[in-house]
Amino acid sequence: MLTSNPKFAYKTFKKIKAPSSLYLADDTKRSCLQLQVDLMNDFGNIVRLPHFSPCFAITHPDYVKHIFLTNQSNYIKSDKNYEGLTDIIGAGIITNNGEPWHEQRLNLAPLFQPHQLPHYFPNMISLTQEVAARWQQFAKQKTSFNLTTEMMSLTLKISARNFLNEELDEAFIKQVIAFSQSMNNYVGKAFYFFKFLPFPTNIRLRRQKKIVDKTLLGWIQKRRALPEPPADLLTQLLQMRNKKNEPLSDTQILAELKNFLVASYETVSHTLTWTWLNLIKNPACLEKVRHEIQTVHNSNPDHSHPEEGAARCPVSFPHLPYTKMVIEESMRLHPPAWVITRRALRGDELEGYFIPAGSYLVISPYAIHRHPAYWHDPEKFIPERFTEENKKSINRYSYLPFGAGPRTCIASHLAIAEAQTILAGLIPSFDLTLLPKQTLRPLALITLSIKDGLWVTATTRSQ
Repeated sequence: MLTSNPKFAYKTFKKIKAPSSLYLADDTKRSCLQLQVDLMNDFGNIVRLPHFSPCFAITHPDYVKHIFLTNQSNYIKSDKNYEGLTDIIGAGIITNNGEPWHEQRLNLAPLFQPHQLPHYFPNMISLTQEVAARWQQFAKQKTSFNLTTEMMSLTLKISARNFLNEELDEAFIKQVIAFSQSMNNYVGKAFYFFKFLPFPTNIRLRRQKKIVDKTLLGWIQKRRALPEPPADLLTQLLQMRNKKNEPLSDTQILAELKNFLVASYETVSHTLTWTWLNLIKNPACLEKVRHEIQTVHNSNPDHSHPEEGAARCPVSFPHLPYTKMVIEESMRLHPPAWVITRRALRGDELEGYFIPAGSYLVISPYAIHRHPAYWHDPEKFIPERFTEENKKSINRYSYLPFGAGPRTCIASHLAIAEAQTILAGLIPSFDLTLLPKQTLRPLALITLSIKDGLWVTATTRSQ
């Protein structure tokens, strides 16, 4: 292949394979997740996809490293999906590009360094204890419940309390979850192409967005009036200045809050849902987790005093390595960000393949996490892949639950710690059983969830 780009004008490139129309017509018989894996296995690590612009599926870790790190300035978040997302949650740290994003990252990164994690634990612990009390009632009454909804509500409360110092009532929690679900449908099913038309999906989303925006703007105004505001994300945003030494506008702060609030609770709640499912299906792993957590509790001198003892438990997180491995393996099998897209600003070369300017690149963590060259028995749930020794042999760019390169999720450490805290607070006290006859189907929209949620019953365990 020849190109008119001066840098590559006299170079011949390798041909990129493309599936036939007949192959893609078989989509109706498989999920979009399985299609990504099949494309990788049948056509290789770079595949041309049908699109109005050049579009390629990328599944090789070396190519991912080039896109996310080596030449990352050439690849930006700029496609219709990100435009649709920005339209709803604004230009924040997730959706922005270039210098605005870089300023946001530099200003907010100190809040999410590992040494800051202990500041977040007390709220995680107390709110998890509230969930445990509710599950006690579910168990007593033999009532089934949607575990996904429980995890969403819990992680949303944790985010609101840690980031905004606000308490959420049940009505607003339902509004945010409904808003998030509508947003997933809007972007994941491409309703943004018809955003000006009065479809029920569009009308419902705009109405929900208005309610969420009004509440968040009220919190911003309330915080501005405080003489001694708490040290949290909202205060940090109010104190930020751009290169012109100007404060952020309410619109900019609102965008950041929605970026953080929606992304943080969705990522952790879906990770927890998949982790619970994997543990229920793998009782030997569940018993290892339970034993590890109980050992840490027993070694805590204050474990008989829940409030004091629980507050000290997170200090022992280095002693919960298996619990962390279970979470990491769950994120390998079901990464919340199951697909990541980029657009090439200029023509580029990927190990002999030419990427024209304006190309769209579809990077699939879901498929890469199943790459047979990098993962043994990729469909099996094997937490031991992530022992400290085994992690040394894992290619950094073959495992992408939080992305990679400069745009790695800013709150990745916090997300793992939150998941550990919640599991440590609930697993010792409850056995969960899957409700029979439910169909557990992945739902791949913006994030990877379980369609209709995970329904369970709980029974209490003697301590």
